Amino acid sequence: MAKSQVQKLETNVYLEEAAHVVFDAFCNKTYYMAKAFPTKVKSIDINEGEWGTEGSIISKKYVLDGKTCVAKDVVGDIDREKYKVSFKVIEGDLLQNYKSFKFVMQFIPKENGSVTKLVLVYEKQNYDTPDPLTMIQFGNEVIKKVGAFLKKETDGKICVAKELVEGIERENKHYKTFKCNLQVTPKENGSVVQWTIEFEKHQNNIPDPDILLQKMANSQVQKLETNVYLEEAAKVVFDVFCNKTYSVAKAFPAKVKSIDINEGEWGTEGSIISWKYVYDGKNCVAKHVVGDIDRENYKLSFKVIGGDPLQKYKSFKFVMQVTPKENGSVTKVVLIYEKQNHDTPDPVAMVQFANEIIEKVGAFLKKE
Repeated sequence: MAKSQVQKLETNVYLEEAAHVVFDAFCNKTYYMAKAFPTKVKSIDINEGEWGTEGSIISKKYVLDGKTCVAKDVVGDIDREKYKVSFKVIEGDLLQNYKSFKFVMQFIPKENGSVTKLVLVYEKQNYDTPDPLTMIQFGNEVIKKVGAFLKKETDGKICVAKELVEGIERENKHYKTFKCNLQVTPKENGSVVQWTIEFEKHQNNIPDPDILLQKMANSQVQKLETNVYLEEAAKVVFDVFCNKTYSVAKAFPAKVKSIDINEGEWGTEGSIISWKYVYDGKNCVAKHVVGDIDRENYKLSFKVIGGDPLQKYKSFKFVMQVTPKENGSVTKVVLIYEKQNHDTPDPVAMVQFANEIIEKVGAFLKKE
C-alpha cells in the first residue's frame, strides 16, 4: 500500500499583500519567482501556451539542497474566484524519486493581508523514498520572497495614486491616512485595472469614500476568463461557435432556447445574432454583433449590442479562442465588461454559464 499511496504535505504562509495580488504573481506572472528569489530560482520560462492559462507548460531551473535541478510543470485547474491554481510536474528531477508530484496553491484573504496555502501532493517511487520536507521548506521561502518582492514592485503593478487622493483630501480633514493602490494586470489585447482604497478615519461618523471608489469603478473596463478542455479538435470546436453558432441551442436546449441570425450570414464579421437563453433562472435575450474572426488562430469575438446584459453593464463582449492541444483542445473565453455602477456584481455566473455551454458543445460533438 505504501508504494501506491498518494500523500500530502501542507504549509501556510502569512503575507501582508492582498490575496488577489499574490495569486496574480503565482498564476499570471509565475516568472516573478525568479525575479524575487534569483539565488535559488534561476529561471522560469513558458514552453507552451500563455502565462496564467490552464494547460500551459512551464520550465523551471532551481537550486534545492545545493543541487541545480530542473522541472517541467503543466498548469492545472485555475479558480480565479477562489484564488486557486495547481502545477503538475511532468518532467525533471522530482520524478526520479516520485511517481507523481503536484503543487496546489490557494491564496486566502485575511484582514491586513492574506495566507498562502501550499499543498504538495505526491506518490513515492518506493516506500523508503523520503517525504519532500526540503521542498515544503523551499516553498515557504519562495512565497516569502515573492511577498517581499511585491512590496518593492512599483512598475505599474502596485502604486499609490497620490495626486488623485490629494486632490480630494488635501488637508486630511476626514482621514488620518489615505492610500489608493492600483494594480494593472496585462492581458491579451489590453489589461485589467483593480483599485483598492485603504483609509483610517479621524472619527467613526466620517463617511466611507464611496464617491471616489464609484468614480474609479464606473470608468473601469474589467475582464473575467475561463478555460475549458475538450477532447474535440480545435478546428471542430471553433467551427461550431463561429460558423454554426445555432448548434449551441441544439447542444444545450435546456438553457439556450434559440439562436437566430438577424443580419448577414453565419461565420461572417459584422453579422448580428439574437440569443434567447435562461440565466440565473430567468428568460433573457441578447443581440450580438460578430467581431473580428481569426481563422488561422481559431479566434473570434461577439459584442453585445442589445438585451439583458446591457441593463447592468455599459458594455459587454465575449472573446473566444480555441487552442489545439494533444488529444483535444482548450477553449478560452474572456468576458470584457464595464459596469453601470460600482455595486454592479461581476458576471461570475456568466463565466460559469460559458463553461457549461462549452462542455455541452463538446458532448454534442461526440454524438455528431
